[in-house]
Amino acid sequence: MIAERRAGSPDGEDLLSILLKAKDENDWGMPDEYVHDEVITMFVAGQETSAVALSWAMALCALHTEVQEEAATEIAEVTNGREVRAEDYSRLKFLNAIVHETLRLYPPLWTIGRSAIRDTRLGELQVHAGTQVWIPIREIHRDARWFPQPERFNPHRWSDSIQQSMVSYIPFGGGMRSCIAQHFAMAELVLGLAVMLSRFRFRLEPGAKTDADAWLTLRPKNGVRVIVSPC
Repeated sequence: MIAERRAGSPDGEDLLSILLKAKDENDWGMPDEYVHDEVITMFVAGQETSAVALSWAMALCALHTEVQEEAATEIAEVTNGREVRAEDYSRLKFLNAIVHETLRLYPPLWTIGRSAIRDTRLGELQVHAGTQVWIPIREIHRDARWFPQPERFNPHRWSDSIQQSMVSYIPFGGGMRSCIAQHFAMAELVLGLAVMLSRFRFRLEPGAKTDADAWLTLRPKNGVRVIVSPC
């Protein structure tokens, strides 16, 4: 596909075209191998993390039927009976809140590593240059200093009047190394959840558990067993 695009016209706004047109400070483009690796990274990262996040969102909605019904009401008001569209994203305020709260409790990227570029201190801890520091995102998100009743699933904490500090809510990382696709991912999650809740209702299978398994991503251990019913 890369060779075909190079042989044709790379003028377009899709990811592959943008990468093929990219130049560095010396006006050099990326070789095919680099372009390939960038596309594969975007594909894999966007699939795994989004699937995990939607699984957790489904499980939390199944556990909290009042949240599920409030979300369904918002979807019906926004769409007025038609199918969910991309332009509905900004209007689905409560669905956005559900996704934010899901990512707070169960961030797919549950920890992230950084390398200290110089000697510094973290509280009372001396950190030397070159030290690998792992940031426990899940634990930061469940710190009562930043989130009252941190273990409670409460999408309403994400109302417009509440602004969280960037350093206390970092499901997509932070700083210069934050996720390049975080805005796409949010739209993907909100619209994906909206499509499902516009057609179905979810409840946990009797006896099903929602334990977490901290692997490369924070996955539901043994999956999420739900009973799906049409609206």
